[in-house]
Amino acid sequence: MAGLTAEQKRRIRKELQRRAQARMAWKMGGGKNLPSQSMKGWAGFGKTGSQYHKNQLAYIKSLGTMGAGSKWKTAYKGAAKTGAATGKAKVEAYISKKGAGGTRPSPGKKVTQRTGGGTDISGNKPAPKVPKAGPKYTAKQKAWYKKHVGAGKKSKAFIKKTLDARIKAGKTF
Repeated sequence: MAGLTAEQKRRIRKELQRRAQARMAWKMGGGKNLPSQSMKGWAGFGKTGSQYHKNQLAYIKSLGTMGAGSKWKTAYKGAAKTGAATGKAKVEAYISKKGAGGTRPSPGKKVTQRTGGGTDISGNKPAPKVPKAGPKYTAKQKAWYKKHVGAGKKSKAFIKKTLDARIKAGKTF
């Protein structure tokens, strides 16, 4: 569990929530054979037996997804109902063709172009924050900056902020 990144934990929670929504939508739409909420066969799982896979299972267990008074069920019940309400119409349309005894079609395995295989989130990390490029300074503005930094009383960051504020205000140099 300690080996998972925040992004990997978020993906697991999202998948659990998606499965809960699918089950609830099926129930709200009038389906009888409720789909399983089990994560078995999830494309995002690491290789069976690997430390990463064990970490994922430990994390899922720590969420307390089983039982009537589980933490996870309490936290996600509202979200699952909201998501299920949007899927209810699709389920009703499907059941009107197949009958209430029909089973939910399998969503299949998501395939990514990058790996060519099933989706594996083991290497995923949140996207790096890209710093925004500041304004391009004219020679006169650079000279003003140099002059004020040379005084040594204020920090470089403060002087840059002052320069940017002067530029924004439309002051000439």
